[in-house]
Amino acid sequence: MLYFLHQPLQEGEINETALQHFLQLDDSDLWQAMKLWQHCDDVVLSTLCHNLLNRRIFKIVLSDKKPSKERIQSDLKNIAERFGISMEEAKYFTINCDVSSNIYDNSDYDIEILYNDGSIRPITEASDILNIDVLSKKVKKHAYAYIR
Repeated sequence: MLYFLHQPLQEGEINETALQHFLQLDDSDLWQAMKLWQHCDDVVLSTLCHNLLNRRIFKIVLSDKKPSKERIQSDLKNIAERFGISMEEAKYFTINCDVSSNIYDNSDYDIEILYNDGSIRPITEASDILNIDVLSKKVKKHAYAYIR
């Protein structure tokens, strides 16, 4: 981790030494860095690190539709006032994105059921209750997360 503090790289600059140091980073390096950064002068960085270390995670709202621009602007304004930062910096305390998932995806492998008689059948054949069309339907939601 110290390599990157003493050898800053420019955006887009990649060299073999930096790459090897990057590949050696692990989660303990990041936790140690966050423990230091929670006390730095940068309000955004210190707040994000402090909250993550203390498990104060963002509030997440999942919805079928995006939050209104008015809601987002209001939240950004409140965050900016609360932390004494600019509206641009307040954006680091919100996340606005689409997420999708499906209950069952048999593109890689099937879930199989082993019966008492030793036979094996795919779960889609094993139960009348499970409807493959319903299970494999992709569900799309909008996620809006913000600092508590």
